Amino acid sequence: MSFGFFISAFFSRANLAAIVGPVALFVTLLPRWIFFGTNRYENVNSKKWASLLPCTAFAFGADILSDYEYSQIGVQRSNLQDGKYNFSTSLGFLFFDIILYIGLGWYLEQILPRQYGVPKKWYFFLTTRYWKGICPFSKNDNSQNNIVNRNDVSRNDVSRSDEDNIERGYIEAQLEIMDLVKIYDPNKPPAINELNLSMYDSEITCLLGHNGAGKTSTISVLTGIYPPTSGDCVIYGNSVLHEMERCRQSMGLCPQQNVLFNNLTVLENLRVFERIKGVSFNDVEERAREVGLGEFFDTRAANLSGGNKRKLQLAIALVGEPKLVLLDEPTSGMDPYSRRATWDLLRQKRKGRIILLTTHFMDEAEVLADRVAILKHGSLQCCGSVIFLKERFGLGYNITLITDKVEDDPSTPTVHHRDTIMTMMEKTIPGTRFIRESARELVFRFPPGSEHMVRRFLPFIHSSHAFRKHNKYLLFCFGLL
Repeated sequence: MSFGFFISAFFSRANLAAIVGPVALFVTLLPRWIFFGTNRYENVNSKKWASLLPCTAFAFGADILSDYEYSQIGVQRSNLQDGKYNFSTSLGFLFFDIILYIGLGWYLEQILPRQYGVPKKWYFFLTTRYWKGICPFSKNDNSQNNIVNRNDVSRNDVSRSDEDNIERGYIEAQLEIMDLVKIYDPNKPPAINELNLSMYDSEITCLLGHNGAGKTSTISVLTGIYPPTSGDCVIYGNSVLHEMERCRQSMGLCPQQNVLFNNLTVLENLRVFERIKGVSFNDVEERAREVGLGEFFDTRAANLSGGNKRKLQLAIALVGEPKLVLLDEPTSGMDPYSRRATWDLLRQKRKGRIILLTTHFMDEAEVLADRVAILKHGSLQCCGSVIFLKERFGLGYNITLITDKVEDDPSTPTVHHRDTIMTMMEKTIPGTRFIRESARELVFRFPPGSEHMVRRFLPFIHSSHAFRKHNKYLLFCFGLL
């Protein structure tokens, strides 16, 4: 078993390891037959070195045991240590091999590059940072030395984009992404391109962007699934590169693809992840009710609908009250009612933690996010609150008017009414533009900065004789784009 653990450190795929593992185990038996076939009791030093291979040490012990049994004596306490290489020597090397291969397997698991995970430096066990990270009595050091450029807010938030497109933060950031680069294929553009971003406690930060913008890759680096090509991320004072174990101690993840035990029920899935996270609050029923799975306690995960599977995955992410919650498109596949219920739940859960959410939909980001970060080709284009982004990039205000049927003069063309309304609106709010006409709807847009003119325009609609002459107009919608 210890040798199997050692072999598994070299492989990321179980099928290949299942082929190579038995072959490697057989190879460790070959020295017994190649070098010591006729010299069982000679070359003692060479035999001891060969006993570092587990099957060879076992074969030497089996030879000694068979010789004693053939002589009808058997291995007894009296002859256990007879000879320079005896049966106790074989047993001693087998116990030593257990420790040796478990230690080698553990060490190689830490330093060898793998499909998933962040490999450590070969000398990681010689650093005090590593031992502080695994010591249960050590306290986390959130000093200025642990947080790179903590007070330099402009550097933390500014990417290669124009600095004016980034809204500054005025409190201490608890999660910082600094010059992050992730390259999967050297022949292709980077998935993450020198990303700098800060996130704050008790806030929901939304990563918004098209497919391939780098949203999922950012979450994969934050969770340690993939190592960064360059740069670093600091989560509550802990580096993703050097202190991934500490970062994961209070982290909840809702991945893009559901990771569930299909043969277990909803409650059993939650209990399993409770144990994995090392908590036992026994509030799994309440957690399931929060996400809308109160009627599916005893339903197997495989029998849930796509939307309910996402709810269960969200509930798993919230198990243990993590300080950092990473949600990769959590509402995909949900119906509109469940989506809005999830939005309400996330707004309730944001206090005292950082929630990072990815989405394709601006309406979801507008409802949920305290800060929206828009990504394109792995680079940060702009970041800030919804109000900041609308003031910075908004097209203006839209107003939609719905007209009644014309009874006095049915032959009056619609264009006449539109031109009349347009003339009056331009007098009241300069810069107004006609956008579109659909059935009885007329949509106009007036520019940003004209908010104070709206107070004059709204009473004008009700008091104007020109509006009442041909139609009765109703103010239908007024909002900021």
